[in-house]
Amino acid sequence: MALYERPLSFKFDFGPGPCAEGYVKVDPGTRYDPQLGYGFETHARVYGKQRTDVPGGYPGAADPLKQSFCIPLGASFVVDVPGGTYRVKLLAGDALAETVTNVKAGEGRQMLPPVHAAAGQWLEAMFSVSGFSQLSTRSVRNKKPPAMRVEGSRV
Repeated sequence: MALYERPLSFKFDFGPGPCAEGYVKVDPGTRYDPQLGYGFETHARVYGKQRTDVPGGYPGAADPLKQSFCIPLGASFVVDVPGGTYRVKLLAGDALAETVTNVKAGEGRQMLPPVHAAAGQWLEAMFSVSGFSQLSTRSVRNKKPPAMRVEGSRV
């Protein structure tokens, strides 16, 4: 599919668990393919974790977007989009461990300060970006960055 034919909005749900309604599932084996237009850029270590098996449950267990996630160690998740201005939302966090997520666009332009969530906390970050053709998320300091949801829409 040519870049100009790609949708002007996207919603990704990361992890090995069931996909939330209205989202595109991204599991650890989703490798970047120009025809697909998204995926993990390198063949580095990308792991998946599902939290539905935590004894006694956990905060956020009822939300399908918080049940599983991907851990890209040394890998970036990339989305190809047509040029324009986009509003991007990111949900990051984990019930049991601290997370740090880095978000870049285009040729590595940092879009947010590192998004740091303590164990049991989920943070939603939002930003706008103009004139780029790729968006990526990546781990920082080898802490796991479970981006459980990434959404974007052209404005």
